[in-house]
Amino acid sequence: MKYTLLALSLVASLCSAEEVVTTGYGNTFESALRNAKISAIAKVTGTWISSEHFVKNGALTEEIVQYNGGVIKKYEVLSYHNNEVKIKADVDVVKDNRVGTKSKDIPTEMRNTLLEQQQNRDKIQKAVKFLDSKSKAMNLMTRDVSYNNKGSITEVTIKGTISWTPKWISDTTTLGKTIDVYGRVNRDTHERVSGSIINAAYNTPVMLPALFLYGLTKPESLELSDQNQLCFVNDSCYVIGVPFTMFDSDIRVIVEGSRDKEKIYNTVIKFRDTNLYEIIAAGDEKRSWFGTRITYNNPTVQINTNTQMNVTFSFVLDTKKLSEIDKFDFVIN
Repeated sequence: MKYTLLALSLVASLCSAEEVVTTGYGNTFESALRNAKISAIAKVTGTWISSEHFVKNGALTEEIVQYNGGVIKKYEVLSYHNNEVKIKADVDVVKDNRVGTKSKDIPTEMRNTLLEQQQNRDKIQKAVKFLDSKSKAMNLMTRDVSYNNKGSITEVTIKGTISWTPKWISDTTTLGKTIDVYGRVNRDTHERVSGSIINAAYNTPVMLPALFLYGLTKPESLELSDQNQLCFVNDSCYVIGVPFTMFDSDIRVIVEGSRDKEKIYNTVIKFRDTNLYEIIAAGDEKRSWFGTRITYNNPTVQINTNTQMNVTFSFVLDTKKLSEIDKFDFVIN
């Protein structure tokens, strides 16, 4: 038995850096200071926490994954007593890992920032690894099961629907909002509207003003990036930075037949084509329903959250073995 918990605490910040005063508690000065730093980052940028509890053979275990989207540029210890550390910290939101310096020497502050950025990326990788699972992201609902007996063997046909798990969608979009780096796409709406204006104004006194307006409002061309992003239909694109490997392979449905919780039979069904998501390379163009041309400047996985995938699949097994099965389970992998 397992269940998941997601908690989010977001505090809006109008600037990229903010000075805050927080308190941390711990059995040692180091642990109290570390907790004070985590509290400072969470106060400015937010915290994404997900946990899973497992009960097996009567023992309870818990796995917790946490991500804080920022780094502490500098801090000052204000007080320490009774295992309580109070600090004043300058917290910077992590949105760009590029750094530059005019000197060959790297200042201590810069080295500390680079180290915290690396630790920050490690946390994102752990969070993505936690979510990078088709069994968590998708669910198969069966509509109909039919049996075609052919003597010693029986063909079993399953009709059902594969769809996104609302919990996974919620967890993933919440992580994207906590990281707080939104993807950019280029739409040709400006080109189409401005082109219509210019065509209408051709050979008229408003031709030059129209061209001038076009030049002022023309969006800058997007620079291609290698940072991975997830785009959700009817929602934003979130630059996660770490790829989800689950989209690199086919959707597999593992069929398990059991009796009294004892596994008797299993087989794997693969689906190569899906309308649940689309992988888009950086620089690729797509058309929206309204004909707008959209260019993606990041490697993108487009999640079609409102789409379901109707599936029909069959498998054959020994009729005698089928008579011993009282339950089929379907696991997406």
